[in-house]
Amino acid sequence: MLVDLLGTPTESQWPGFSDLPLMKNYELRDQPHNRLTLKFAEQPTTCIALLHKIFTYGPSKRITAEKCLINSYFTDQPTACNLDTLVTLLKKADEI
Repeated sequence: MLVDLLGTPTESQWPGFSDLPLMKNYELRDQPHNRLTLKFAEQPTTCIALLHKIFTYGPSKRITAEKCLINSYFTDQPTACNLDTLVTLLKKADEI
């Protein structure tokens, strides 16, 4: 599923990927294209840019959780939902 969306990882994207222990047991089909932008075409560019940073194959190049949470996507206007709606959703999530 990730390969379909992000393309097949390459050594330039993720140095050492082919040397991972479990990769010796698998052969990934070749899918050279990253389709994140197509899949989320209706989202703002800041959302797509953040998704690319989150779904970067190479762990050393991937955005950290801390940097993710301060990304401009979360403060750009218009927001994904208003603050009152977000508070209500979080309270409901705590009840589950």
